[in-house]
Amino acid sequence: MYKEGLALRSNGQLPAAISRFSAAIYLYQPFTDAYLQLGDIYRIQQQPEKAVTQYQAVLECQPGHIYALRGLAAVYYDQHAYEQALTYALQVRAQGVSGESLRIGQCYAALHDSMSAQDALKMACAEMPGNSEPPCLLARLYASGGNFAASIYYFQQAIRIDSTQSQLYYEAGKIYFNINDYTKAIQYYEHAAALGLPLHTAYHYNLAMACLKLEQTAKGIKMLEVALSLHPEDIPAIYLLAHTYYTRQEFKEAIVQWNLLLSLQPENAFALFMLGKSYIGAGNVDKGIALCDRALSANSSVPASM
Repeated sequence: MYKEGLALRSNGQLPAAISRFSAAIYLYQPFTDAYLQLGDIYRIQQQPEKAVTQYQAVLECQPGHIYALRGLAAVYYDQHAYEQALTYALQVRAQGVSGESLRIGQCYAALHDSMSAQDALKMACAEMPGNSEPPCLLARLYASGGNFAASIYYFQQAIRIDSTQSQLYYEAGKIYFNINDYTKAIQYYEHAAALGLPLHTAYHYNLAMACLKLEQTAKGIKMLEVALSLHPEDIPAIYLLAHTYYTRQEFKEAIVQWNLLLSLQPENAFALFMLGKSYIGAGNVDKGIALCDRALSANSSVPASM
């Protein structure tokens, strides 16, 4: 029955496999391998309660069974029950078994224990040198803590292991932007796109910011326009485009963007003030002064010297 169940599972016939493994257990109650197979199938089928029952049955037959503990850790992790998942993963490691450090690091990270997560994930890097996930998670943890040098180091390590993941390049690009290496940021953003990264609004906005920092203004404006074509009401993109046009003294274009921003945020006194400044720059001085005065009266925090 057990061998038939294995063959059926390998062919994707899970209901039939469940029937065979259950029959095997009926004939021999302490059949731990059959319980494990059932637990794995129920986990695949996203039936966590049934999976837990099978793994617990294994532990009743054989306390400390490594694969049952791993199965429970996986089920509870999938259910976002990170403390329970961590408990079982630590029990595996306590038996001197390697390979559980990634799960332990994931749980600590989900529980916001960054130091323990970092320690576990560094162990995972040593245990799984061909897996890009541990260094990727480390890079994200260090980035969230503001340690951008360490973040870059681990992103580079993850990329060396798997250079096909567009998301790795995109996230590394954001870190390079944060350390003011805008040239590298652009390179990594564009490589991410070449690898098939979905070109969402945030991608074009981030690339635009890097281009503008390097005074690649025309390219930056183009990226902002693409961002707005994808999400016409994106406030940060509208603001940056309006400000860029204003600093370039392209006042008519700036007026369009400040007006768009005000249509979305009618109480934005700063946008109203900048709209007035743009009208002044475009030669419509009276209208511009009136708008600036209105903005100043609405919000005294708007600097009159702008």
